[in-house]
Amino acid sequence: MQYMRNKQKGFAVLDGLLIGVVLAIVIFGVWYILSSRKNQVNSPSTTNSSQSISKPTNPSVADVKVTDSDNGKTIALTGNQTLTVSLASTYWAIAESSNTKVIKIMGQRTITGSQPCVAGGGCGTAVAHFTPVSSGNASISAARNSCGEAMACTGSQGQFNITVVVQK
Repeated sequence: MQYMRNKQKGFAVLDGLLIGVVLAIVIFGVWYILSSRKNQVNSPSTTNSSQSISKPTNPSVADVKVTDSDNGKTIALTGNQTLTVSLASTYWAIAESSNTKVIKIMGQRTITGSQPCVAGGGCGTAVAHFTPVSSGNASISAARNSCGEAMACTGSQGQFNITVVVQK
């Protein structure tokens, strides 16, 4: 009988320790998420270039914006249009065009987080603006290694490519 009481006390101690550990993990998780959100809100946008953003010379011509859904497409521009690439994840790294004599990046590439977002979710956008230089063809690409919280990209999920045809 005494043995059974000691055994029950042992389980009660283990249950208490287990509950304490779970509580500590939950409290740490909440603290970590809240502190990550605070850091994202208070941090400036990430930039990959120190050039200033210039505006198109002819604002009456509609600028062209491409998003994730335009992956693999060919985009036609006139010499007065600008191109904005806006991809829906902060993990995208947008590259300079394949031919800067045809179209080149202008200004800064920006990464802007959005809330609410779980840590590692990549919520937000990566944006780059391009301006035509001369007639011709070029490609613009972006790459990412992560497709969400602790998820590696598979297949073509980590690649974005468009072909740009500029006619001056």
